[in-house]
Amino acid sequence: MREDSFKVIFSAHSVPIFALDFGAPYIDQIFDNSKLRAEQLSLTADQYTNTWQSESDIGIPWIKSDVLEYLREQKQQPKHYNLCPNQFYQ
Repeated sequence: MREDSFKVIFSAHSVPIFALDFGAPYIDQIFDNSKLRAEQLSLTADQYTNTWQSESDIGIPWIKSDVLEYLREQKQQPKHYNLCPNQFYQ
């Protein structure tokens, strides 16, 4: 990797995987939001990813990959990570 390499990691609160079965718009909204922010920052597809966080241990599968799992699984690490969690507004 180059000396100045980086990866932006967008993350959002995970939800149980069964949310996919019910067509919950939240999951697509998170991916769309990450894509829009990446476009605003002129990031290429290899410069960012989307991960999940705050999975609860309630005995059912959650949307993956968890941000920590993602970081552990990377074979090549960039020099810098920029973690950008989504926030919730009411």
